[in-house]
Formats: sequence, structure tokens, C-alpha cells
Amino acid sequence: MATAEQRDRLRADLDASSSAISDTDADDLFARAEARYPRNSAASEAYTRLLALRQLLAAAAKRSDYAQNESRESLGQIFDHLQRLRATYADDLQAALADTEIVTRFGGLRRKPTRIEELPDA
Repeated sequence: MATAEQRDRLRADLDASSSAISDTDADDLFARAEARYPRNSAASEAYTRLLALRQLLAAAAKRSDYAQNESRESLGQIFDHLQRLRATYADDLQAALADTEIVTRFGGLRRKPTRIEELPDA
């Protein structure tokens, strides 16, 4: 279960109101992200934002532009802007995953140099 601070940060990062992302929705998003990345808190936070953006994108896809006389509302642009924001958080997720990946390196062992045996002249 997410804390109130985590919910507020999620809404602030996405500029979403509590009606767009309710407390139960936020708790569900954090639980899904924690299940996906249980050992990586940074990746879990970034994935939570991606999941929330997916929900906001679905809601924004229904909106359309509206024009009457000389007034105009361009609600269709919200979808485009959310997709750009989604790309930013996808990069954050990749960076968080890259920081914690375990890298195995292999290398050869150095041999002990052979000794040169010098024989005296008899």
C-alpha cells in the first residue's frame, strides 16, 4: 500500500488531480509495480508512473478538439503530450534498471612467467 506522500508525488509528477488518479488507483498502481520490480525501488517508482500514464493516455484518447465560432479547445493535444512524457519516464525506467543489473565479467588468469635457466660454461 502506497503512502500518502507517494500518492501525492505521483499526482504531482503527472500533474493529475485526485479525481484522475484516486487513492485506490494509486495503491493498485504501486502494488503492480512492486510486484514487477520487488527489489528495485527506483524501477518500481518509474514503472508506477508508466502505468499511470497508460491510464491517462486511455482517458485522453477519448477527447477531441472542439471549435465553435471564434473559440477553440484543442483537447486532442493532451494525448500527444502524454506520449512524450511517457517516453521520458520510459527512459527513467531503463536507467533505473541499468543501474542495478548485475554484470558478470570474465577474464583470463595470468600465467607465471617461465624461468630461463642459465647453464655455466663447462
